[in-house]
Amino acid sequence: MAVSGIPFCVLGTALLYHFRQPGEDIGYLVMCQVFHGISGGLWAMTGPLALMASVGHQDIAVVLALHGMFSSVGRSIGLGISGAIWNNDLPVEIYRELPDNAKNQSAALFGDMRLQLHDPLGTPIRDAVVAAYGTVQRRMVIAGCAILPFIVACVLVWRNLPIDRKQTKGTVF
Repeated sequence: MAVSGIPFCVLGTALLYHFRQPGEDIGYLVMCQVFHGISGGLWAMTGPLALMASVGHQDIAVVLALHGMFSSVGRSIGLGISGAIWNNDLPVEIYRELPDNAKNQSAALFGDMRLQLHDPLGTPIRDAVVAAYGTVQRRMVIAGCAILPFIVACVLVWRNLPIDRKQTKGTVF
């Protein structure tokens, strides 16, 4: 079951590279998020199940706690990488995209969403902000694509244990 989530994760991430840019239809972004949701749902159930099947009954709490800890560490690393890309690249991209007469507003635009939304779509300042967002989000997707081989390798090394034959008490339906 976990291996069946790999194509959804790869497809959702790889397609984001193409569809995560200004002017693309929102339906394609939703499709990519659905693919990620399918893979995430499969892995959210199969990961702890694989861990519980590989240890004895008395060790289930320990492996689930370790699973939670390493999941939090991985999530923190991912958020740190995406936050670094966002905070280091977005101000530079906003400055680069702004017209020459508005370059002095780049710091204010980076720090204030209301100011970004103040100008209507189609104006040079708003288009510059939209283009900067698109560029930075594409870089974040590239970072996600770079991590995909590690995700695939980690899922492929899971052992396929028979969970219907290993139990401590009760009846398996």
